[in-house]
Amino acid sequence: MTRRISDWRELPFEEIWCVDTEFYPGLGFDHGGRAGDLPTPLCLVACEMRSGRTIELWQDELGLNAPYRFDSKTLITGYMLAAEFGSILGSAGGNRLARSTRTLNFEC
Repeated sequence: MTRRISDWRELPFEEIWCVDTEFYPGLGFDHGGRAGDLPTPLCLVACEMRSGRTIELWQDELGLNAPYRFDSKTLITGYMLAAEFGSILGSAGGNRLARSTRTLNFEC
């Protein structure tokens, strides 16, 4: 059964994060990196829609875990999420993501 939601505020999540990262391949093209290398994150910006909380982190401030909740009560959205998750969470986060993901379809 499909439930139609016309306003993002009605989504059944406690937190809704809009996430964007900038990254480059491997060590970067200037240092021997090649297309297809694992991404190296440069920076991350995330905005939580309900509270307005914004996180802005540069490369030296990023840790091994995402700086926002990552559970079934949180929706993470962005333009190119495969890149966002790969550059911030690495393979361990991807495994956790695959086990906890729900699919949402949006219509305009």
